[in-house]
Amino acid sequence: DNRAQPVEDGALVAGLNGEIYNYPALARQYGLDPEALASDALVLPALWRSEGSPRRLDGMFAGFVFDEDQRRLVLFRDHLGIKPLFTARVGSALVFGSTLCAVAAAAGRDQVDVGALEHYLRRGYPAADPPLVAGVDSVRAGTTVTYDAPDGTPRVHQWFDVRDAGRSPSRTFDLATFTESVLEEVPERMPITVALSGGVDSTSLALILMAAGKEPLTLSVQYDAEDDRTRQDEAVVSRLVADFGVSHTEVHISRRDALSEVEGPWRFDVPIADPNAIPLSRLARTTRDFGSRVLMT
Repeated sequence: DNRAQPVEDGALVAGLNGEIYNYPALARQYGLDPEALASDALVLPALWRSEGSPRRLDGMFAGFVFDEDQRRLVLFRDHLGIKPLFTARVGSALVFGSTLCAVAAAAGRDQVDVGALEHYLRRGYPAADPPLVAGVDSVRAGTTVTYDAPDGTPRVHQWFDVRDAGRSPSRTFDLATFTESVLEEVPERMPITVALSGGVDSTSLALILMAAGKEPLTLSVQYDAEDDRTRQDEAVVSRLVADFGVSHTEVHISRRDALSEVEGPWRFDVPIADPNAIPLSRLARTTRDFGSRVLMT
């Protein structure tokens, strides 16, 4: 809940974009009551005093911790860089944020990075680094960037390397492991929505949640085509899965609806690289309309 941010605890000020899956366990370890926390970000000060690193966080996140006593700012990003984090220097000041458009506007940057644009045109998706706007940098996945006053020279530390994870001993996949990994990502005391395609992944999510007593709401997309011969949607399969007893809703998307997602105020921050971004945007708003803030895909 961003209403609880930034978090202030003594000399530490912290903030987070994203979600910490294991915050209840961390809260209990640091003597906090997870039931009383208005935001998962409230565990950050205690974590930082204990560890000085985001290493124990499980989730998708980008955030900061500022120590007023040491005049030190640390920016950090999740293991795989799921949540973005951008920075820009304006004289002696540092601008940072989780959206490229906001950082570029605050820093007065309005020129395209030619190399990043070439990458996008060649490969069809934006590069992680450099960003598309010249003069804006990106905190890399699995790293912290530390700035100490007064000079503010950045020091980069890589706290997670996916290549090391790939060299770890593999575990045999089983249903218990899969179920545990799914339920670890489910927030407590929140209604859950699942984007249901009828495929193996989304069907497994819905059934695991049902077995755990979570009673998820499921949504599927049905594309309204002027010519039935061009209709391509997964609604029929989704209805079969919905027969297992979940509360299911079909979200109809017309050609006009799809265009409206990319017209008007720009909400995607960078050029769309994945066509699924359009139906997912509509499903996310439908999820909010149903009173939920969690959409699992």
